[in-house]
Amino acid sequence: MQRGLILLAAFAAILSYAKPPNIVYIISDDQTWTDYSFMGHKIIETPHIDKLSKESLTYTHGYVPSSLCCPSLATMITGLYPRQNKITGN
Repeated sequence: MQRGLILLAAFAAILSYAKPPNIVYIISDDQTWTDYSFMGHKIIETPHIDKLSKESLTYTHGYVPSSLCCPSLATMITGLYPRQNKITGN
């Protein structure tokens, strides 16, 4: 038990010095993944988002569990399916 407490205290001390990650999560509603020039659209120009995507990580293999906006956003925020988070409509 004492060894576990010592390890826990050491781990807490290490975490207190860790720098938190710089995360910006951009959600763009009512567009498909192809509506950006960095994703290959031939006509739509999105230079600022293109620049941001070159300097960042882009998540390209996502899907939503619902065709409705509110249940999909709630799923992304909570990690729960609409039947679990009880948000099933707009």
